Amino acid sequence: MASLRGILADAGIDTDTPAPASASQSWKQRKEVAEDHWRRAREAMTAYLLSAQKTPMSMCQICHTHEAVIRCTDCLSQVVCGECDKVVHNSHPLQNRESFFDGFFKPICPTIGVKRMEDGSYSHDHQDRLLPMMVPDICACQAGYAVQPGKPIILIGMNGKYHLSLPSLQCNICHVTWNPGLSHLVASGYWPATPKHETVFEIGLFSSYGKLKLRAPGLSRQAFLGMLEDRTLAFGRVNAFQKAFLEWQYASYVKEGLTGENDFKCHACSPSMHGISVDGNRKLYRFKNATRYWPYLQRVASVCPELKNLLGMHPLLSVMHAKAHEWTCEVKWSGRNQPGAGLTIGEEVEQVNAYLSRAGVCTKYMSKASEYGHTLL
Repeated sequence: MASLRGILADAGIDTDTPAPASASQSWKQRKEVAEDHWRRAREAMTAYLLSAQKTPMSMCQICHTHEAVIRCTDCLSQVVCGECDKVVHNSHPLQNRESFFDGFFKPICPTIGVKRMEDGSYSHDHQDRLLPMMVPDICACQAGYAVQPGKPIILIGMNGKYHLSLPSLQCNICHVTWNPGLSHLVASGYWPATPKHETVFEIGLFSSYGKLKLRAPGLSRQAFLGMLEDRTLAFGRVNAFQKAFLEWQYASYVKEGLTGENDFKCHACSPSMHGISVDGNRKLYRFKNATRYWPYLQRVASVCPELKNLLGMHPLLSVMHAKAHEWTCEVKWSGRNQPGAGLTIGEEVEQVNAYLSRAGVCTKYMSKASEYGHTLL
């Protein structure tokens, strides 16, 4: 060490002053550095946010001929003229757009465009927008077809509500026509609010709502619909959600049964489940322990043959709850005394209870039908 100090001293390096601690070695310093960076950037970030609200004075980024009057917030903030906007967003009607010919950004719905008047001024005008769908071959002519707006329809997705029209096709040669039905809507990723499909939902909306309910069981349907309404207004667009959602849940459940999907399959002890553990904290007082539940299951399975496969499992009592039983019961039913059972922390059931306790906050005020539909999630 002394020789190293001598070498550093000969090189003109001061070895007496301790080197500052690296930021990667000190959590406190990392936090202070991060806070300092944000503090210095705060004024600039506010200025950038304000300057982003300034309307551009530029030409259309597509034709480079006419003045830009519309900004698409989903096309990397592309600014276009009214004619180019009509061409681009006829095939992308669900993208969010803003007009700015009045000197400020104003969200506009898909059926609103911008038209240039004879005196050079601009105004909003109505345009027909079609629901994006998978279109089949309507005939064998292979000569193209004309697309016209058909039946009006309301689409509800994660960005709120859209007023659109169904596409209506007609062959240019044989003049055969095609109008989408319920099967075409489902194949295109939509779910009807009613069998007459005057209103449809994006199926992805139901998937998102289902995942939100799993992460936040206390989230109410009205709060979710309120969020959709807020997004509708935010994007310049002017409820049969619960019934449609439950019908989609039922259809998904039937599909999973037909395709052999099983959400309750234990990947740790497949192909057959090794054991079950029943807890009594959340409305399971009848089956408070395995000694009562197992005889009950045997009696039910004797009259319900479809439940006999459950008898192939091995009952056990969660480790921590077994401590509350007398020692003879613990020896017989404790999970740590069952052949083939893995060593666990003993509180796995409490993880389920933690979820059910949040779900109970909203389900206890529901009707029987709504409570059943909620617990299907």
